[in-house]
Amino acid sequence: MDNHANQLEKKLHTLKSSWDNLSKDDGFSELFRIIHFPGYTTPAEWIFIQSLVDSMQEMTNSLIATKANFIKGNHAVIQVNEKVGH
Repeated sequence: MDNHANQLEKKLHTLKSSWDNLSKDDGFSELFRIIHFPGYTTPAEWIFIQSLVDSMQEMTNSLIATKANFIKGNHAVIQVNEKVGH
């Protein structure tokens, strides 16, 4: 069982590192500047770009909810185990 916990801990550290990397500014400052250039997009490009940003936000919201439920579920496992004396 300890091996499973160690494997999961390693995966969780990798996941946390990936999420930490997502929160870095990398590129957003530049995007905030670029989008204000005159003629930045055609109407067709605007639809495409807006769709990508909306999709990225939906995926982010889903990850936030999944993370919260994952943590909540893990707390529930501990509470059940404490009640049965494990």
